Amino acid sequence: MRVQVLAEIPRLQDEGFFTYLVPQPLQDRVLPGKRVLIPLGNQVARGIIFEVEQGDERDLKPILAILDREPLLSAEMLALARWMAHYYMAPLTKVVKAMVPSALDDPRKEILVPGEAAAHTPLPPGIYEKLGRSWKDSDLPGEQLAELLRNGLVEVEVTGNEESYSTGVQYVLAPGVSDQVIAQLAKKAPRQARALKYFRDQQVPVAERRAVEAVGAAVLRRLVAKGLIERKEAVPGFHQDPLLNQEQVLAAERILAALDREENRTFLLFGVTGSGKTEVYLKALEHARRRGKQSLVLIPEIGLTQQIIGIFEQRLGPRVSVLHSRLTDSERVLEWLRTRRGEADVVVGARSAVFAPFKDLGLIIIDEEQEPSFHQEENPRYHAREVAVKRAELNGAVVVLGSATPSLESFHRAQTGEYELLRLNQKIAASGRRDIRIVDIKRSYRSGIQAVSPELLDELRECMQARHQAIVFINRRGYSTAVLCAMCGLVLTCRSCEVALTYHRDIHRAVCHYCGKERTVPAQCPRCQKNSLRFLGTGSQKVEEELRTLLPEARIVRMDTDSTRSRGDHGKIIQSIRERKIDLVVGTQMIAKGFDFPGVAVVGVVNADPLLDLPDFRARERAFQLLVQVAGRAGRGASGGRVVIQTFAPEDALFQLVQGEDYEGFYREEIAFREALGYPPFTHLVKLMFSGPDEGLIKEEADYTRTLLEEMTGEIEEDIAILGPAPCVRRKIKNRYRYQILLKSPNLDLMRGITRCIIDRRLPPRVRLDIEVDPLAVT
Repeated sequence: MRVQVLAEIPRLQDEGFFTYLVPQPLQDRVLPGKRVLIPLGNQVARGIIFEVEQGDERDLKPILAILDREPLLSAEMLALARWMAHYYMAPLTKVVKAMVPSALDDPRKEILVPGEAAAHTPLPPGIYEKLGRSWKDSDLPGEQLAELLRNGLVEVEVTGNEESYSTGVQYVLAPGVSDQVIAQLAKKAPRQARALKYFRDQQVPVAERRAVEAVGAAVLRRLVAKGLIERKEAVPGFHQDPLLNQEQVLAAERILAALDREENRTFLLFGVTGSGKTEVYLKALEHARRRGKQSLVLIPEIGLTQQIIGIFEQRLGPRVSVLHSRLTDSERVLEWLRTRRGEADVVVGARSAVFAPFKDLGLIIIDEEQEPSFHQEENPRYHAREVAVKRAELNGAVVVLGSATPSLESFHRAQTGEYELLRLNQKIAASGRRDIRIVDIKRSYRSGIQAVSPELLDELRECMQARHQAIVFINRRGYSTAVLCAMCGLVLTCRSCEVALTYHRDIHRAVCHYCGKERTVPAQCPRCQKNSLRFLGTGSQKVEEELRTLLPEARIVRMDTDSTRSRGDHGKIIQSIRERKIDLVVGTQMIAKGFDFPGVAVVGVVNADPLLDLPDFRARERAFQLLVQVAGRAGRGASGGRVVIQTFAPEDALFQLVQGEDYEGFYREEIAFREALGYPPFTHLVKLMFSGPDEGLIKEEADYTRTLLEEMTGEIEEDIAILGPAPCVRRKIKNRYRYQILLKSPNLDLMRGITRCIIDRRLPPRVRLDIEVDPLAVT
């Protein structure tokens, strides 16, 4: 018996497979998806088995150890990994790494222990001192370690990955635990006292997953042992399903029929904001659970998790799991293992949750499928929507893509029959009534008004007087977007990135939003030494400050990357909004994605124009989607809503389409533009990005690659457009200059083959080539 093992050697030009012999004692434990230790040269390395086969075993080295009791990745996930490596031209090792939580795949947890042979054969001198340590950190020469493993004198034991928690358990403060008891405990055990305050402030029993996340497993166990917290079996909640309208019923019936047939189908649920897409999701999730199937729900923003989980647990019970990057390593491992054991009916998460280890996946839902956050920017570069569709195909599962403003690619697929289109044109009762106004702010700007126009201010004042809530959206964080000298024209820039620094008034520093470097704002211009530095542009901090001055009685909070850095900040702000402790939220894009705040009656957009100014063929699509989505936060309660969008170009036809929330009108206009210029969905794109510290060398390599591409494409009849090389819009990021070439053709396989030839070349030192298939941004 022999195995094909993917060794952990990152390579772009090949898959790094090696063939090994399986020793007789290990043959009954060998399965695809298990990790193994292998001899590689004069070292010991890790790898993962992709295939078990019969064949010629001569001259093969044996595998040394099997690390897993059961496969870490299923056969379906191994097939998905191969597809991703091929489609996105990504190293297979990186794809596999992306599928498993790093804490679960940690060599430090792979400990050397005595083997069976050590019972009758003494270990060599110095080996006993190595036991209990990771094989990786044992400092043993590779050949000696391999010999010890081969002879059975030592084995490798994986530790720390078998923890779990119950899905049907809740925790509640024990009767008689008063504030006085908590105060006394705080003197000796402040963490336990804080935990008791947490449970005291909860209005309902807390599920074990939430309790562990809030106070920690160790503290929870101690409080239960002391009788201060009671552990109870969860009692299913009672709810009355809302009455669905005819469109919702029809959409749900089509999805449920596909689930009954176990048919791989992809539905595009195209529903205007406030049309009740979530209720259709819930019907599908309940049906999948009744059929014994697991479901995946992908959401575009981690901050939405609390809202979604609250709704799902109320309707579906406690067997709902969460996977996203803001979990601690231990929490992520617990959720991952829980899903693999089949203890979760539904997994909710952001982009990386597409790799959750389901036992029997039947349904995938992607809410706000158009969101760029589903695209992974680092290697392996992938789009979670496309990976989810492929995963559903491998599982025979159903996919539901939901949006009021679908991506043009998805809507085009629905128009051509590749996806099945389900429409929700009707807003649910007492929801979604909005009046959208487009306000020309040229006059306000000339009169010196900074951010909030008189029209928007009037709406906000009226909203505050009526005791409703409001959202003010601005797509820039910080206080001012540039620091400029009025005398000599100097702009403070990041030396590493050559972009203007953003001034953050709360820390009185200028910050680069690309590399994170900060610098003190000087009192004088560094070039002309004049006291003439000015802060230009408007960010979320400045809008917040201006609104606090204009509306002194309003309770205002800012929600952006800067104000939600700490763990739990998202949830605290959202909870405060829901409890009506906040009157007005100033936010960036994170506030525009899917939140349901019934109290919000007014939404303001400070300046819509930067959304349209990006030199990218998708700029207008993103602008339309974002403006309609943020407008959709208003009027979700019975009082209706009003939206004010400020712009310097009110005559732009896009604003009329936004005003009418006319997605199909926008689609017809934009799809004609895409077809005329040969952009997706009519073609595929492949981006070749060259980067390095020497701009001359980068440009030279990009120019040479262009020549090679012209030679290769000149020999074939099919049309492949080569755009570039050209410097990126942000030419230098983190001390690396960046030039790009864009390939454009309907034939992705042909472009992929040509690109493989470029990848196989040896690049000059300190030059890096990154490949991106179907990039969302081409700037």
